[in-house]
Amino acid sequence: MGFITSATTVYLDLHTTEYGREFLLQGGLGDKITKFTLGDSDTDYKNTTNPLPTGYVPDVTGAHNDCIFGVNNGFEIKYKLEYITGMSSALDQAATQSHMMFMFLDNQGSKTYSKGANVEVYMHDLMVLYKAFSHAQAKYQTWSGFSAKTYEDWFTTTTDSEGFSIGRDMASLYYKLADMGRDFYLDIYDGIVLQRGGMFEHTNIKLVPETPKDLAIFKKLTGAAVIEQTGQAGRADFYKGARIGLQTKTTIRSPYSLTTSSAYDENGRVFAGAGPFGIAFGLQEYGYIVGDGLNPQDTSYTNYGFSNEKGGFYQGIYVENDTNARNLGEFNNVVPAARIATDNKFGYYYPLNPVKQLNVSVKKNVFRATPQSHFDGTTLTQSSSALETFLSFAAGTAEYRIGTPSAGYDKTLSVNWVDSSTEPYTMLTRHYDYMDSFFTALNSDSDVSNSITLSGGNNNYNINFKMNLLAYSTDFPDVTPARISVTFIFDKNAMKESVAWDYSTNTKAARWRLFGNTNVRFYGENYKDLSGGNYAVSPLNNTNDAGGSIFRKVTLS
Repeated sequence: MGFITSATTVYLDLHTTEYGREFLLQGGLGDKITKFTLGDSDTDYKNTTNPLPTGYVPDVTGAHNDCIFGVNNGFEIKYKLEYITGMSSALDQAATQSHMMFMFLDNQGSKTYSKGANVEVYMHDLMVLYKAFSHAQAKYQTWSGFSAKTYEDWFTTTTDSEGFSIGRDMASLYYKLADMGRDFYLDIYDGIVLQRGGMFEHTNIKLVPETPKDLAIFKKLTGAAVIEQTGQAGRADFYKGARIGLQTKTTIRSPYSLTTSSAYDENGRVFAGAGPFGIAFGLQEYGYIVGDGLNPQDTSYTNYGFSNEKGGFYQGIYVENDTNARNLGEFNNVVPAARIATDNKFGYYYPLNPVKQLNVSVKKNVFRATPQSHFDGTTLTQSSSALETFLSFAAGTAEYRIGTPSAGYDKTLSVNWVDSSTEPYTMLTRHYDYMDSFFTALNSDSDVSNSITLSGGNNNYNINFKMNLLAYSTDFPDVTPARISVTFIFDKNAMKESVAWDYSTNTKAARWRLFGNTNVRFYGENYKDLSGGNYAVSPLNNTNDAGGSIFRKVTLS
């Protein structure tokens, strides 16, 4: 654009770039123009003492000495020439006008950018999401009087915005959830970009807690809480952790993982840390159970036997190596499994069910760990969904513990039953137990207790805590960082509306159960009012029935 002091016309002569002319000729230019300004940061057109020469345009630095006629065709120039006037730099000025921005997606895929945001993360909704999609794994579970169909029906009776059953295409359902950031990880934000002028560009990201207090919260959430012992009877037993020092402190593991991801541009270039940032359960590791099936006639849960020297749980990288696979021993079963390691190094194990989840027989070698091995078989459901894969181990099979020796075997791996008339423990309910212990322990951790708000008892507590983060560009470290304030909120009563909670008795400890309640209710921000029906049933909804946010609430600042 230009400013002509002698002009008397009342129209604008618009000159577009080649990039703009393409849209003008092919259609869509009007959609691309979302705002305009009667000004130009490159130069002051009213400055008559040093005007631009007739017909000249400033170059990309804003300087106009010996500049050329031309445009950049809409492409960002990575390495710009810098024109220095005295002690100032046009690029320095441009840097101060650039800013890091958080990006958020709505349910329709529209993007919103902001250099600052406050996000409330409703952890009870994430816990209910895990439970809801455990219903798809119910058919693999077996115990006295259990009917999987009552839980599978949720996918048929729950409908989307168009009135169709959300379970009519399960693969598509998992993809939709992933696109919404409601997959195995619940996305806190959906990306980070660098804003330069009116353009957004990718850059590599470094995410930094804003203060030492925020760093402490970050470490606890991805590590453990440490609490002082008061000497009260039973306290050390309630908090299931390893005692540190002279029995004065207890370390409570966090079950959660916070993970950043990369972003990709249209040319396939990778930008570290510029993708979504999410939270999920993270205690599990994956591998294989190697052993002999001890009860091949039992179609419910297979127990395994192995020796002290060979067999047991192996990490995937070991079993899937041809050389190592030859040294596993002459066992009949190599079964995909997950494990939660504990302080006693034995842990909890979650092998997939060979008969129900794997299309195999426990009477012979049942899984092909490597192309050259003699183990064959396949999973019944081939999935690329992180949520479905996690729940196959977390909800589709039972929890196992190392048990007493059996005839011909030094050790056995058997189901961790409460009793045969109710569901066994699962990896998901074990994570729920760790969640309860960790959240309630945070309030007693002297490092962060001043930042924690907790009310209620172990059966009905509510907790919230805040963590502030700054997002820097590692490529352009002088650009002003974006700031996000994340408040994590968990309400146990809201979760109990969907997940069965058994109170403790004289003979049994309190516990979570996946298949004791068919309800699925996402309360989101309306967790304080559980009596008014202010919840959503479908995880695809934008809001709950009261119009409140579910999963997360974003307020731009």
